[in-house]
Amino acid sequence: CLLPGVAGAVMNINLNRNNNTSSSQDTTTTTTNYFSVVRNNYVNEPSMEPLADTLVFEPLPYRSAVAEGATHVVVLRSRPDGQDVTGKTSIFEKLIVRRFFLRKNKLRHIYNYMRKHLHKKLYAEQVIELNEAAHDMERNYNDTSSASASSEHKPHIMPIAVGPESPEVGRLETRRDTIFDGVRRGFARTYDALVEDTSERGRGDIVAKQFFPDQILDYNPLDINSQTESAFQVHLNQLQENNNDAQNYGKTALEKGLPR
Repeated sequence: CLLPGVAGAVMNINLNRNNNTSSSQDTTTTTTNYFSVVRNNYVNEPSMEPLADTLVFEPLPYRSAVAEGATHVVVLRSRPDGQDVTGKTSIFEKLIVRRFFLRKNKLRHIYNYMRKHLHKKLYAEQVIELNEAAHDMERNYNDTSSASASSEHKPHIMPIAVGPESPEVGRLETRRDTIFDGVRRGFARTYDALVEDTSERGRGDIVAKQFFPDQILDYNPLDINSQTESAFQVHLNQLQENNNDAQNYGKTALEKGLPR
């Protein structure tokens, strides 16, 4: 995908359906029943459509769901509420965008789009839309009709984001404990928003520690070499062999007998 300069080469959809599958040092083609996905730049090939990371044209991809007829949408935002999503572009980001989109892949339209910060403008517009949708609570849950002539339906949209006081996990963060804490905060917020039992609301932080206990950080996945199981599953097996309490790790609320 087009995650500038970080996720590797451009991936393209070949709009000409075929049954060929091939690979070489420079290109890799994977064919499905509908289309083929080809790696590297084919900007001059009319049948090739480059894939774009959602950051470019739909930072919060709920509009696609609505366009496809979704009537009730839950949007999990990855950044804390109240964050400035327009932000200034760093010199590092500018260099990556110019090198990746313009110089290396000749995608001038996308380069100009991002240079003008139009993707950030769209991000801000979507956050405003979601904030407005979050206050649309008087309408009947089953009412998805639209008063606008330009739209056939008006879906119910529920955005969920961690609070403004929540530390933000950087996009290039690699420290396990920092990422783990971010996952746990996100789970807690989502639990409080979606749990059916109203008496459970506000206990998200407690439940998050039950589902994501500190013991998860007690092992290093790089020390585990397994071809058939995840590193975490190997860790659980080792705990069970040592008669430690591991029976609840990784289970759903139903499996653990907890509120849902």
